[in-house]
Amino acid sequence: MNKAPFQLLPELSAEEYTALRESIAADGILVPIQVDEDGVILDGHHRHAIAAELGINCPTVVVSNLDTDTDKRTVALALNLSRRHLNREQTRQVIAASITADPRMVGLSPEASALWLRAGSWAAGHHTDGFVPDDAIPQIGGHAAAGELVRRGLWEHVGGGWLIVDWHVDVDPPVLRLVAGGDR
Repeated sequence: MNKAPFQLLPELSAEEYTALRESIAADGILVPIQVDEDGVILDGHHRHAIAAELGINCPTVVVSNLDTDTDKRTVALALNLSRRHLNREQTRQVIAASITADPRMVGLSPEASALWLRAGSWAAGHHTDGFVPDDAIPQIGGHAAAGELVRRGLWEHVGGGWLIVDWHVDVDPPVLRLVAGGDR
C-alpha cells in the first residue's frame, strides 16, 4: 500500500493484514473509515484497501471540523493508536514523526522539547485539557523552556499556568497520551 499523508503508523504485518482481511470478508466493514472534507483518508487505510480488493462497500464518515494538517494528524493518530499495539521502537518512531511533522517543533532546544513532552504527558494524565499549572513547571522542566514554547506558538501563558495550544478537548494529543501511559 502506498504511504498516504495521514497513514502515520507502521504498515500492518502480513499476518495482521490477513487477519483483518478475513474479518472483513466474513463480517464486512464494522468501523467506517474517516476522511477529511476532500476525501483524504484520516483513518481506515487498510480497511479501505481491503474493501476495494473484496469489492465490498466501505462506509465512510466525513470529518469536517479539522482546519489544519496538524489537526488531521492528531485525529488520525488518536484513532489509530486506540486500536494498534506497537512495540517500543514503533512507539518511538511514531512520537518522533509526530514531533517533526509540526514545523513549530523543528529546532526546539532539547529542554523545550522535553518540557513539551513531559507537560503534555502531565496534562493528559491529569485530564486538564492541556492546562499545566505554574507550580508543575519546575517539577517537569523550567520557565525558560516554557517561554520558548510560547514564542514558538505551541503554548500560551494564561492565569495560573500554561495552556498547550491545539489541545483538542475531545481528542488528547495521542502521542502525549501514549507517553503518559494512557488508554490504548
